Amino acid sequence: GAKVILPLTTPMMINDFKACCGFLLVATGLRIPKQALHMEKYTTTDEQTGEVTEHQMLGVYILIAGRAEFKQVSVVTESQDFYVVRSVSDSAAQALRSGDEVIVRAVGLYDGKLMSNK
Repeated sequence: GAKVILPLTTPMMINDFKACCGFLLVATGLRIPKQALHMEKYTTTDEQTGEVTEHQMLGVYILIAGRAEFKQVSVVTESQDFYVVRSVSDSAAQALRSGDEVIVRAVGLYDGKLMSNK
């Protein structure tokens, strides 16, 4: 409860808390640089009607065994320089985890791209 949080606060933080009527937002997730977040597009085709639908998903690319791998995420909150994200997948193999090496800058990224150290 509040007894655990109170020793970790400053007077300014307590005043901010009072100013917003006592609401406290705790955002949990992984912090990533803003430039690491990508919006990827993909299409699906309905087998019965042939209708093509375009979809978008947010995610980050991580480096696994020298290849880029896309991990879908949702944004929990943001600051000026970073996002706090949460993995969308419940599957351990598809989830973004603490310790994953997030690719911040690269050209022409795609899932499975062989990455070099240049």
